[in-house]
Amino acid sequence: MVPSDQPAAPGKIRKKTGTNNIIVVAPHEPIKNDEKTNFIAARLADTLGCYYAINEKYLRSEVNLNNINEVRAKPDVEQEFLIPIRDFKKEINEKGLKPVVVLIHGIKNKNIKELADENTTILIGIGQGNPDRRTLSQQDALRLERRLKANSLPPMLAPAGSDYCGWDRNNLNQLFRREDLDEYYDLGVQSIQLEIRKEGLRGSKGQAERTGELLAKALLGFVELPSGK
Repeated sequence: MVPSDQPAAPGKIRKKTGTNNIIVVAPHEPIKNDEKTNFIAARLADTLGCYYAINEKYLRSEVNLNNINEVRAKPDVEQEFLIPIRDFKKEINEKGLKPVVVLIHGIKNKNIKELADENTTILIGIGQGNPDRRTLSQQDALRLERRLKANSLPPMLAPAGSDYCGWDRNNLNQLFRREDLDEYYDLGVQSIQLEIRKEGLRGSKGQAERTGELLAKALLGFVELPSGK
């Protein structure tokens, strides 16, 4: 039975434009895959007033929206998911701002406990493990860690080379680093993959929305607005 606080399947990919430089993306369907990450992403985006694309439609077994090649192999899915993200990025560029993509993922409690101490709530992936695929500067990564910790979300950089780093060339975190994808390639885009544990952060809709609000406070330091705003 689908929990009452989740959308009934089949859903859709929810998209919305924003007023600043942040694009929030939740690629995994939130009932069977990354539970309640849709509520985190929506509350984060609404609080900051930023762009978002939230998958409430495709199961990972149908198509993994976090895998660039899988999505591009299905032109209708690319049109529905990747191209809007690309267009959001272009719109942000046209405003004279530097795009920052924030990917919201869920991680199983046992998996995060195997990699981090018991207080860690979020693993951060910025392409660590491959210097050519880093998607956030070291300085900004340290700033992000400090801001998450200050907002009651103690993080840890995912171990270099692990599945949570977002370094693989097919990982959505690398969308704007792929030189072979001319229509997407843009080294000016920063990207952050956040792996959020379930315990205490997304066990219920209320927890997930509270987590979204805390993330908004932490990411406020990365927000840019058009001149005169």
